[in-house]
Parts: sequence; C-alpha cells; structure tokens
Amino acid sequence: MNVRALLCVALLLSCAQSHSPSQATNDDKDSGSSVTRGEVGSHVWFDTSQSIEVREAWYAEVRGPDASAPVSGSLCGTLDRAVMNAAQLAALDEIVLVPLTEGCTTDGFRYLELTVVETDGQRAAYRDTGCNFLRVEGAAAMLAQGSFSRAAFPQSSLTPCP
Repeated sequence: MNVRALLCVALLLSCAQSHSPSQATNDDKDSGSSVTRGEVGSHVWFDTSQSIEVREAWYAEVRGPDASAPVSGSLCGTLDRAVMNAAQLAALDEIVLVPLTEGCTTDGFRYLELTVVETDGQRAAYRDTGCNFLRVEGAAAMLAQGSFSRAAFPQSSLTPCP
C-alpha cells in the first residue's frame, strides 16, 4: 500500500472513532474544550437530546421507642423536547456534572435521577448523589445538588412512579 492510501485509511479511522458514542465530547457546549460526556465538567443536554425522564426517590427512617414506620416513595415524569418551553430548555442546557461525593446518610435518603434520551435512542442517567450505594452504576460524575431547576420543572408535574 502506498503512503497516500495509508493516510486515507488513517483519516477514516480517526473520523469513525471521534463519532463513536463512547468518545462523544461536549465541543458544542464547552467553547472548544474536549470533555467526554458523563465526566466531571460535561453537560447532560445536547442538540441531539430528545427527552428527559425524571425520578425522585426517598426513604426516611425515624429511630427510637416512639418511631413510626419508615416513609418512602418515588415520583416520575417524562418530558419531550417538542413540548418544553424556552426556560426548561435553558435550565437543561446549564446543567454540568460535578465530582462524585461520598456522603451517605444513615437515616434515609433522597435523590433525583435525570435520564436524557438521545434521538438515536441512547440513554444516559445521572443522579444528584454520589453515595456509593445510591449512585448510578459506573458513574464518574454526578448532578450537583439543586442543579435540576424546580422553577422550570415543578415537582407538581411528577406523578407516583409505577
């Protein structure tokens, strides 16, 4: 094979690798920086994002002689890009992942899980907890506490999960 053919093959392989989902970057969000999706500093919402699924889950246990039964539950909701307003799209556009924290509570938990569905069907889930037994399996980063805007996405829009 001549040098020209080798260069063409190398260029094709390079392009194929840069468009692989596992190698996707946030160049469109981070002004030229190259941050891998799902890593600290990466955004969660992209031009190719189609919808979101939100799940808020909690469990609380009161201990002691007069303690009541534990309280638990979950609320869920789904929202498609086509029905989101400008404030909702802007709120999603601002979310950036932060380093995992190890903090776990001993008397219960509360977390929010945001799943982003891309137009090609790929899904990415993020939680606002880094607690080792509550975080998304394999997570390298998490949603910052309070980064999911309750003003743009009120809890009243969620219903009990099935």
